[in-house]
This record gives sequence, structure tokens and C-alpha cells, in this order.
Amino acid sequence: MMFLLVLGVSAADLQFTSQSISPSLADVGANVQFQYAVDNTAAATDYTGLQVEWTNFTHSDTVTIMGGFSPGKSSLFSLNAGETTALTNGIFTVPSTQKAGVYKSTFSVMNGATVEDTHEFQVEVKEKPSLTVTATSPTVIQGKTGTMTLTFQNTGNKDLAISYSSTPFILGGDTLSSSGTSGSINLGLGQTVTKTITLSSVLTQTVGAYNATMNVVVAGHSSLNTAKQVQANVKSPTQKLEITEGTIDFGEEDRELQVSQTFTVKNTGDVTLNNLTVTHTINNAYNVVMSNTNLGNLAPGATSTVTMSLELPDDEDAGDLTLGTVTVRSAEAVATSASVKVTVANKLKISNIEVKVSSDKKKSYDDGDTISKVMPLDQVEFMVEVENLFNNKGDFDYDIEDITIELTIKDIDDGSDLEEQSSTFDVKADDKETETLTIDVPMEVDHDDEFDVEIYVEGEDENGALHTATANLKLKIEKEKHQLIFKNADLSPDTITCEKSVILSIDVVNLGRDQEDDVVLKIKNSDLDVNILENIGDMSEDYDDDEFEFQKFYTFQVPSGLKAGSYDLKLELYTDKTDLDEATQVTLNVGKCVVSTEDTTPVVEEPKKDTSVVVVKDTGSSTSVVDTSDSTTAPAADSNDFVTATTVTDSSDEDEGTSIWYLILLGVGNVVIVVMILVLIAKALRKN
Repeated sequence: MMFLLVLGVSAADLQFTSQSISPSLADVGANVQFQYAVDNTAAATDYTGLQVEWTNFTHSDTVTIMGGFSPGKSSLFSLNAGETTALTNGIFTVPSTQKAGVYKSTFSVMNGATVEDTHEFQVEVKEKPSLTVTATSPTVIQGKTGTMTLTFQNTGNKDLAISYSSTPFILGGDTLSSSGTSGSINLGLGQTVTKTITLSSVLTQTVGAYNATMNVVVAGHSSLNTAKQVQANVKSPTQKLEITEGTIDFGEEDRELQVSQTFTVKNTGDVTLNNLTVTHTINNAYNVVMSNTNLGNLAPGATSTVTMSLELPDDEDAGDLTLGTVTVRSAEAVATSASVKVTVANKLKISNIEVKVSSDKKKSYDDGDTISKVMPLDQVEFMVEVENLFNNKGDFDYDIEDITIELTIKDIDDGSDLEEQSSTFDVKADDKETETLTIDVPMEVDHDDEFDVEIYVEGEDENGALHTATANLKLKIEKEKHQLIFKNADLSPDTITCEKSVILSIDVVNLGRDQEDDVVLKIKNSDLDVNILENIGDMSEDYDDDEFEFQKFYTFQVPSGLKAGSYDLKLELYTDKTDLDEATQVTLNVGKCVVSTEDTTPVVEEPKKDTSVVVVKDTGSSTSVVDTSDSTTAPAADSNDFVTATTVTDSSDEDEGTSIWYLILLGVGNVVIVVMILVLIAKALRKN
């Protein structure tokens, strides 16, 4: 861009001075800098209220202006006689799209409304012509026509005169017929023009890519001339139909009502398909009606919409159902199909689930929730509320009958499922019923185990249609750190009259997360003269370990002359021998002895692990404990309450008479031993 300063002729006192411009010939995008000053040449006259004004830079066509410069005026200033203003500097940038040519702007020194002096500045913008040519690559179907679009865009800063012409489109020895392959364009600054070439294929046209050269000539700017390679592809015709929905899905619908759904048929090929017809394979029981089964002809890309209605029978089971298929076929044997699906409304609902874990309070759960803080051997109650969604005020006030609830906890029983099923029940329309199902958690589960819980409900309405509902929960095992429990503590018999022998069966397990050390079992009742101490030892937290569970039978004799009544045996478990961890009690009911000829010998179940038997007999002032296991002496603090257990042979399989003689002989033997000890002591005293 050239920027020239032209001084105006003036005899006034005020004049422009010290002008400079750089560069005088500028490229687009360049910065143009200029400066000037104003001189008061008067010998004795001062001036106030002066201003410098300037116009925009305008092209010689009087229309185009400089995009990077704006007209304006300076602030007011004063100038005394003989003074000159400081230099005023200005700068602007020539826009990248500024049209080439000479631009002029007039600067004036104004004294009020009087022009004291003028200067004309000229800026010349260099030419920078640029042209972009693009062409599409169309696909032409055999026997059809296609079009190629040429796009010419003036991306420079000068008007362009363009001519273009194409060579034939050739593939091997075959030529693709074309028209509109030559022409001329006057392309103004920033202008875009498109031209169309028509390509015509015959039915026997060779399939493939046809190439041509598009020659573009720009007058006066040979550097912009180009020979552009263009291409058109010939292909065989594609015949294709599509049901755009893929699947005709009615969603959830009620029985005995006429319902409808629309679907769209589209010609996705590139030739017209003729005489389209619509058929279906759905059973007549569904009363299917089509809005239109003859769609006529369908051009490439065109669509046609069909409405389909049907009615679900009153005995249709609830759930997802595929009714059949819809097929659209043309005279050219082009076809497409789609499945017809519907979800038959389910009128049975699980409206509420409450769960109670052992002695905890019951709590409501939603589908997907987790039942937490469940421990081994817990009893879990599921209270399931079932609702009949039929409306009792309309034509469809059906009862749902023979409803069952199936509860399944997956894999919880050593890899197997635990299942429970309710008895059958009915629910009237718009009504609810609640059933309770109970499952006992197995002992063999680990801390943090999580199991899937499925609640499945089904029943039939009065028309025989099946209705179902499902809810899924999670059940999480959370063991306590320490938890010894009496899994079982039973007396056999627990009520006696004439019997003198009672068997106490004990089953202790460690349900905690940690091993328990030095476990001691104490069994006490002063009225029954029972004081038993059992050093169980360490109990493992691993249910696969033999030391996880302790089982034992204890046999004791009821003291003679014991009054009728109820007697509680206290059972206590200690860890580290002295820390009470768990306690329970069992009750022996003693009645009056009535002589009977019937055999009242109790049948005792064989123990699972430790089959030892402790025999406790009345010796008068204390209790003697006879144990077939390796029980130990009680701790020192309890030595006055418990006696050491001694091993004897288990006589549980002998008849009652043998057991009595055995006890008599044992008593006599004890007396003999005591007498012998007394004799030895007497002899020793005599010697002294």
C-alpha cells in the first residue's frame, strides 16, 4: 500500500509541517505509520480552539474504504504565534482482504468552522490475487445422470476474470458423456461462484472411476492458472428398502383395547422401486389392521408411513411378546422386514418389601437395595406386599388368583440356592395382600459375602392370563469381631417324673471374625448339684476347621427327693478362661413320679463330633464329675465350685440294670479306697 502526503496550498498562518509516512506502498496485513505537526507562522497572532480533522481512506471507485482506518478529529488545542505543535503519530493495519488500489484521505486544520490548511494522504495497496477451485466427485448410476459441482472462490484482493474447460471423462476405452464442461466467470473480490457439469451414463456403462482434467485460466495472472484433476464414479444400481424403526414396538399395552403404532418405509437405494406392498405374519387373534398395504412407487430417498393397529386377547400372559413380522416388498422383489413387539401389561406389582433380621426392627427396602448387617444363623423374614393393579371401577375389575411368592437367595448354601415359597392367595382388583417368607442364614458364610436375593411373584387373572412381578435385593454378611454362641443346648428329656438320668447336649460355634483363645464352658445349678467346667481350648473362626465347633453330651443324675418344679441350668462361655462372652440357660421340668409299666427310656441322638459323655452323680455334700474327655481342673479362683473330671467308660448303650450295678460297684470301690487311706494314716501316726 502506498501512502503519499499531498500538501495543500495556503496563505494562512496555520500550516501542516514535519509529515512522514512508512511504508508508502503496503501489502495487505502491513502496518502503516504516519506523523505530522501544525505550525503557526504568524508573527503576533495566537490561536485557540484548534482541531485537526480527517476523512476515511477511499478507493478511486468512491465505494471501497480502508478497513483498518476510521475518520475522526483531534482534541482542541491552542497555538501561540511562532509555535509548532508536537508531532502527532498514527498507525493502522491494512486488512488481509483489502482490495488493491489507491486510497486517499484529507487532513484539515480547523479554526472553528474555518479550514486553515489541508493535506491529502494517499495509500496504495499492493495486488495479491488468489483463487480456490474445488470439485465434487459424484457417483453416477448406470443408465442415470449425475452432476459434478465446481466451486470458484476469489480469496485474493483483486477482481478476477476466469475461464475453464474440461477434458472428456475417460475410463480405459470408455467415455462418460458430459455437458457444461466449459465457461467463463467474472469473480469479484471475496465472491464465490458454482458451476454444474452434467454427467450421463448408459445402462452398459463400464463401472469404475472416470477421470478428467479441469483447466482454469485467470486473465492477467498466469500464476493462478491450474489444471485440476476431477473424477466421477459409475456404479451399478442399488435396490434397497428399509423400515426405519428397525423394530415395530408398541411398548406396554393393555388387553382388550385397540392400540396402534406407525412405521416408516424408506427407499435407501438409488433407483425407484415400484408397486410396494405390505404384509404381516401376525395371528388373526390379534385383529391386525393396516392403514395402507399398497404404497405405490418409491423414489430414491423417499419415505411412506403406515399405521398398524391390533388388539391383545384377554388371556394373553403378561410380559414381552414378539407377535410376528411385517414385510414390505416391491415389484422388483426388493424386500425388508421388521419384528412386531409388544409388552403385555402386567397387573401384579410388588408394592412394598419389609425385612426383619432376627431381633432387629423390620425395615422397608426398594428394588436394588442391600440388606446389611446379616450374620450367620440369623433368621431373615421377608414381608412382601403384592398389589392388584386392575381397576375395580371399570370393565376390567379382575381378581388375580392363586398367587405365589418365590424367594431365592442365590449360592448362599455352600454354592446352592436357598428357596422359600408362600402358600397361594388371591388379591382383588385395586387391593393389596402381604405374605411373610422366612429363611435361616447358613452358618457357613464369610464376612463381607454378598448374595443376590430374588423375589418372584406370579398369579393368574380371571381370564387365565399370567401376571408376574420381580424384585431384586442384595444380602450382605457382616460378622462381629467376637461372637461365640450356643448353636444348640438341649435336655433330653426336658421333663422328668421318675427318671433319674438326664442328658444335656451342647453345641458351641465361633461365628466371629477372630479366633477365640482358651474357651471355657461352665454349667451350673445348685439344686441339681451340677457344677461342670469344660476347657474347650481355642476355637477357630474358619468354619472348615474342626475347632470351629464344639459338641458334647453330658449325663447327670437328678438328686433323690428333688421337689417337683422347674430348674434352670446356667450355661456360660468364657474366653481367655475368665472373660464371660456368652450365656444362656436350659430348663428341666421335674414332675411327681407315677409308677408306669411303659418304657420311658429316652432316645438320644448320636452327636456329630465329640461323643463323650459326662456322668454327674450325687455324693452327698459335693458333686463328682466323671468325664470321658480330657476335661481339666477349673481355674484356681473357681476351685471351690468345681471338681476335676475323671475318665470312665461310656455305659450309655447298657441296659438300665447294668448301669445301676455299675454305680453300686463304683460306690463300694470308692468306700474301700477311703478305708485303705484311713488305715495307712493311722499306721503312720502310731509310728510317730
